[in-house]
Amino acid sequence: MGIMLYGDGRVSERRMSVATSIVSVGTMMSTFWILSANSWMQQPSGYSIVDGVFTPSDWGAAIFTQAFWWRFPHMVLGVLISTARLIAGIAAHHGRTQPGTSGRCPVLPLGSPVPAGSRSRRQPRRRPAGPVRA
Repeated sequence: MGIMLYGDGRVSERRMSVATSIVSVGTMMSTFWILSANSWMQQPSGYSIVDGVFTPSDWGAAIFTQAFWWRFPHMVLGVLISTARLIAGIAAHHGRTQPGTSGRCPVLPLGSPVPAGSRSRRQPRRRPAGPVRA
């Protein structure tokens, strides 16, 4: 994580890419185990009670509960969409405020496609029929 945060210009691009990849894989593994434990706490399965104590009887069922299959993709996609929107917002702000960019930023297209495909399905509010009050 330190190489990723402070290594720009100090280490090679390859080393930065490897450090970033390691951090992202570690983050996904952490997400997997946290959501697995949380899903088991919400819908326990794969256990037996021996002398009043929960004992795992099937680790596969305990790790991959029914709730886990919905929660893991939901969390990962939510994070990816939020990150894409953050990147698009920062790029748009940079394109508008930095002199000499003429309103364009090369990073903006990277963050734009994901939010465009995930727009809200909420219907716009309609004004009530009748006379318009001033």
